[in-house]
Amino acid sequence: MREIWINWSPAVEYVASVRSAIDKSTPSVGPASHHQIVTDMRQHYGLYMFLEKKGVDKARDEEIRDWRTERGVKQFAKRNLVYIGIVKSEYRDFVTRMKEHEGKWLYQYKPGELFVKFGVCEHWEDEPNPDRLIEHAESVLVFEMQPYENTDKLGSYTMRTSEDHICIHNKGHYTPLKEKMDSKKHF
Repeated sequence: MREIWINWSPAVEYVASVRSAIDKSTPSVGPASHHQIVTDMRQHYGLYMFLEKKGVDKARDEEIRDWRTERGVKQFAKRNLVYIGIVKSEYRDFVTRMKEHEGKWLYQYKPGELFVKFGVCEHWEDEPNPDRLIEHAESVLVFEMQPYENTDKLGSYTMRTSEDHICIHNKGHYTPLKEKMDSKKHF
């Protein structure tokens, strides 16, 4: 069995904090706090999740509720988990991934509507292929949590051998995830 420990940050408001920090990431342009936010996000390996504030768009809330009900997945009280993503390369850090999402779908959000949590991989046991381990961790999280905006790994995911079995230990501000998630549950 392989294990990974992921330490999740508190939820950060996306538009006014993260987007603003990325837009003003040159120290001479924006406040030092914005530059520090971007510097802290320049992680090359990890995960992130987007949470949408409920009550902003009641029709979308109902659509997400119905979609989750059809799949038999738990509803969330304050925020809808809408996406879980991955960073697994030294060439595409968290900031790069946010810019990619911004161009595709994050541009539509206004201040106070979207929050992001970053999960930094703190420890993995003698893992020869951390890219694959992180990808498998993302697969387990997406499959179990069924985020509304994810398109892959919702119905199934592939682990090639029994050695690919993974146990994820979530730490920090991991809600709405469970503290421990295990791929064996899905087989």
